[in-house]
Amino acid sequence: PEEGEVEEITCENIPTKAIGPAGECVEFSTPCDVPEGWSVVDRCPEPYRVPWELLIIILGLSPAFPFAYFLKKRFGERKKEEKIIPVRKGLVKISDILNHPEIFLNSRVRVRGTIREMEIFGESGDVWYELSDGENSILLCTHQEGLFGRMEVEGTVKKLGTRLYLDV
Repeated sequence: PEEGEVEEITCENIPTKAIGPAGECVEFSTPCDVPEGWSVVDRCPEPYRVPWELLIIILGLSPAFPFAYFLKKRFGERKKEEKIIPVRKGLVKISDILNHPEIFLNSRVRVRGTIREMEIFGESGDVWYELSDGENSILLCTHQEGLFGRMEVEGTVKKLGTRLYLDV
């Protein structure tokens, strides 16, 4: 355009994307709506997303958020493999007995070649586990039907998180 003439801008309804001074990307209904100082672009850049693994680490390190507790509840302790205990009908882990004692109450459980009886006790409250008698027996409780019992084991029982492991 020559001096003194104003360049005509068509203000048709063409959606126009522009990036502002702060880096925000906005879509305007016409090119005329784009404010001064904004740069017109073909498409808005993808927003940066924090990978969820990094988010877990950040939240886990934050003292305000008990994420470590959540991870332990979700994934359990991974320090040691649980030992398998042979039983009359197939194989069972100590954690299976603890989680479903009603299946094993009045059963004979074989631990390292020694058969021990599981005894039925009275009613139970919350779920809790107690190591007793020189750490060679487990008192197990469950919410289910108010049952709990004692299973004697050979070896040393170690408590890690909410699971019990048998060292043999």
